[in-house]
Amino acid sequence: MLQLLNMINKSFLKYLCCPKCKKNLTFIENNLTCTICKIKYEIKDDIPILVDPGSITGHLKYQIDYFENESSKRGKYIL
Repeated sequence: MLQLLNMINKSFLKYLCCPKCKKNLTFIENNLTCTICKIKYEIKDDIPILVDPGSITGHLKYQIDYFENESSKRGKYIL
């Protein structure tokens, strides 16, 4: 978690906003959380996923699951 907190630091947070209401995000429990609408945005592989979880359709969920399954077979990509 310390590594994640270092990646998502306060200076970086000032450039991000909630995609739904455009308000500030805070780092809470390994997620970025909107200060107004309280939507939690997941962080995967040190990348904030700024998509409203409620807007993901069935087909898009299938695609996400498929590509996550494929990428898990290859391991983590490191530069």
